[in-house]
Amino acid sequence: MSAGPDPLASPPAPADALLAGLLDAAMDAIVAVDGQQRIVFCNPAAEGLFGWPRQALLQQPLARLIEGDFFGAQLQPLAARSPADPAARQAARRRMRGLHRSGQALALDASVSRRDTPAGTLFTLVLRECADAASVPAPTAAPSTAPGGDAAALAEALRLANEEFAAFSYAVSHGLRSPLNIINGFSHLLAKKLGTHEGASVQNYLTRIQDSATQMGQLIEGLLTLSKVSRAVLQREPLALAPMAARTLEKLQARDTARQVAVQIESDLQADGDAQLVALALEHLLDNAWKFTAKTEGAQIAVGRQRGPDGETVFFVRDNGAGFDMAYADKLFKPFQRLHAVTDFPGAGMGLTMASRLIGRHGGRLWAEAAPEQGAQFFFTLPG
Repeated sequence: MSAGPDPLASPPAPADALLAGLLDAAMDAIVAVDGQQRIVFCNPAAEGLFGWPRQALLQQPLARLIEGDFFGAQLQPLAARSPADPAARQAARRRMRGLHRSGQALALDASVSRRDTPAGTLFTLVLRECADAASVPAPTAAPSTAPGGDAAALAEALRLANEEFAAFSYAVSHGLRSPLNIINGFSHLLAKKLGTHEGASVQNYLTRIQDSATQMGQLIEGLLTLSKVSRAVLQREPLALAPMAARTLEKLQARDTARQVAVQIESDLQADGDAQLVALALEHLLDNAWKFTAKTEGAQIAVGRQRGPDGETVFFVRDNGAGFDMAYADKLFKPFQRLHAVTDFPGAGMGLTMASRLIGRHGGRLWAEAAPEQGAQFFFTLPG
């Protein structure tokens, strides 16, 4: 399925774009704070983990995300080290308690590193939700005065965070694309040269090589697309979601004319948001519903809205397809995570991740309810 028009009007320089793209596409949440515990940078994964758009976090106290005293007894040794001490650049690993925008407590594995710059001291937190909540220490009571200089500029924080991904960025730009093209190209040439003389087993091996190379290429493209949509500038306006959904489903039907799917779209679905990005998010959700109803007799897809517990408007995309086990729901919106075998339902495992990032950019939430072989419902909000 086409990802639609490029939402970036003016892409940055190639090297900076790649570094920023890798940072934006990182699966772990990355937050940078200055010596005064003010947030100066966060990536899209941090938006998804904590439920806040990054614009609402910049220059806010870290206490909005992390409970207790960040510079307390656990991290004081790291903060107090001299810049000349080589250990000052080493990461300290800790368990922390986070706080989601909804008020839900989060158990976090944290890797914290310190950088001293002309603009002041910066601390970079790489955060991942952990399952063992009991091992996370209770937050300390009161914040203490932290060492460090003035608030660093956002560009400086981004540059320092990019250092963590420099080696990987080189591997992606130079070490993956070229070998993949060579593998794919020469395997096709070899298949033509051998023809049918070497038997079905050799042809099967070559086909598997080609398919794997193609899938890896799709993963790389998905990663780069994710970085683009994560950095796109929002242009909010009133939106009618029903025509967006109808156009997407028409394209899916035209692409797969043999399918018979009963479609129901509520007529008056109004929201506020960026037209291109919301349409792209809806496209990924509907493509997901279309794919996972492919083996369902009497397939049905519905798009509508309902009222949430607190009165907010909640939109949904519902299908009666393969569904999934809610025990694995935490994997849904992470890059390259799949709940079904690629042989059963093809794809790169990026569609729901991109939908989550796009809705998160609007300050909204995306979640799901499902059961195996009983379909799935994806709910999302678009705060005005």
